[in-house]
Amino acid sequence: MVQDDNDKMKNELEQKEAETRRLLYSMEEQRTGFEAELKKVQDERAQTVSQQLRQLNAQKSTIAQLEEQLGAKNAEIDIYKQDFDSERKDRENAHSKVAELEVNVMELTARLADKETELAEARKELKS
Repeated sequence: MVQDDNDKMKNELEQKEAETRRLLYSMEEQRTGFEAELKKVQDERAQTVSQQLRQLNAQKSTIAQLEEQLGAKNAEIDIYKQDFDSERKDRENAHSKVAELEVNVMELTARLADKETELAEARKELKS
């Protein structure tokens, strides 16, 4: 009977050891699966980060180019504005000069009319 109890306990122990080994094997497989999944997720994340960094650098480059173009356009606008202001000033000066010359022409025309009148009167006096 003691032998039977020993055999029974030995058998139960072997069954428990076998069950424990199966559980350990299953847990090891799960751990391996989790590690593989974790590595896959980490690799995907690393690829995503690399892709986003490339996009960011491309956007920075584009922004730098656009800023450079904007600076050139602003300089071009300044040149056009200076040219426009210069032409406007020249037009204003020309209009002012034309107005001044018109006044001079009117004065000279009036003086000429006066002189012609004086000359006509002087001729009348000489004839008389």
